[in-house]
Amino acid sequence: MKRLNAAIRFACLLATTFAMVFFSRAESGNKQKQTSAHAIHIVDQNGRPAVSGVPSGGGQIFDVAVGKGGDVFVPDTVNIFVGNTVRWTWAEDGHSVTSGDPCTPDEQFCSPDDTNCDQGILSNLGTVYEHTFDQAGSYNYFCFAHCALGMTGVVNVISPSDTVLYGSTGGDNAAGGGRLWLIDVTTQSASLIGDTGFDRLGGIAFDSNGTLYGVSGGATHPPSTFLIIDPTNGQATVIGPISDSSQGVDGLRFNSQDVLYGASWDNSVSVGKLLTIDPSNGNVLTSLTLVGDGDSFCAGIAFDPLGLLYGSRGNGSRDEDIDLIDQVTGVLTPLGPLETIISDVAFAPDGTLYGSSPTGDLYSIDPITGTKTLLFNTGIAQLSGLAAAPASPTPTPTPTPTPTPTPTATPTPTGTPGRPTPTPRPRPTPHPRP
Repeated sequence: MKRLNAAIRFACLLATTFAMVFFSRAESGNKQKQTSAHAIHIVDQNGRPAVSGVPSGGGQIFDVAVGKGGDVFVPDTVNIFVGNTVRWTWAEDGHSVTSGDPCTPDEQFCSPDDTNCDQGILSNLGTVYEHTFDQAGSYNYFCFAHCALGMTGVVNVISPSDTVLYGSTGGDNAAGGGRLWLIDVTTQSASLIGDTGFDRLGGIAFDSNGTLYGVSGGATHPPSTFLIIDPTNGQATVIGPISDSSQGVDGLRFNSQDVLYGASWDNSVSVGKLLTIDPSNGNVLTSLTLVGDGDSFCAGIAFDPLGLLYGSRGNGSRDEDIDLIDQVTGVLTPLGPLETIISDVAFAPDGTLYGSSPTGDLYSIDPITGTKTLLFNTGIAQLSGLAAAPASPTPTPTPTPTPTPTPTATPTPTGTPGRPTPTPRPRPTPHPRP
């Protein structure tokens, strides 16, 4: 019996020892596997290391020409969202893209490959350089060789969570009218996008596909000219005149079914009207006379998420300035007392109603009471039209092409002879916008 017990104890000891050795080796093997794992490297669609750890194959790509028509970047201002890429293509020899301001490299990014930024490496015709921006902010850059001549640019990078509005300016083009502006409500800042080249740019409106439309001429200068505007640079293409020559269209807005409405002043009978317009040619499809106390002309109109139509009567000739518009009868129902002149109104994707004034003030408006709260002054003189960017960011971007061409010329260094190559440093955070 004793021998049997001893045998059992010996067998248990062997089993325990075997288990300890087995699991110890397994654990050791697992640790070795963990420590020997390969590092993950993110590359772009061309196999190059991705800038700032963000693959440049994602998002949208915006093109900038380097040296097209002289020592300039075209366009010199680009407004994008976080995760988008800017692609610079050299139109002539001897330029660089170097981040910094003014004319001093800050090593956040630089052509041709984001290294040795303070050496100002110049590249030649056909070179292509891309940078993906993964943090919001305003990024200034310049050409190392021609900064003193004014060859500078800026990339405004907006967080998708920001509320982004677009503004247009009235008045003569020579006096600052006809400009398109970007208004960032979150940072309370505004930046010029570009000049349409037209006088008295009034209402602007996005359709559901992100195409931006506008009208020039204003209520008192019929017939209005119907335009498509590139929201990345402000360049305008004429669709044609509004077909009814008596209508001076000012307000402009699409409803949720992409039906385009225009608020106009009928100069033949001196009344305000609500029109539907064919966006393909500017033809007036329907016309409804607006009815209300005092002046019935609405300078701006906006549809809320439920399809209710709001109007702003922005000339100070009546006791109210925000109205509900009955889309069947044309009756205007005032929402609140006159507090300020509102030139246009627009609903943001989050349902907030914004209003602009000719002096550049931006307001949030209670859609029930009409009460206005001043948010900030944009600094935009003659602010006339207002439009909210669509819920999907960045309207009408440049399409992403297939692989980027290889540079056709070897970059020429322009640093001081004998200067050692600096050790790359961690890049600083982007400069905050004012």
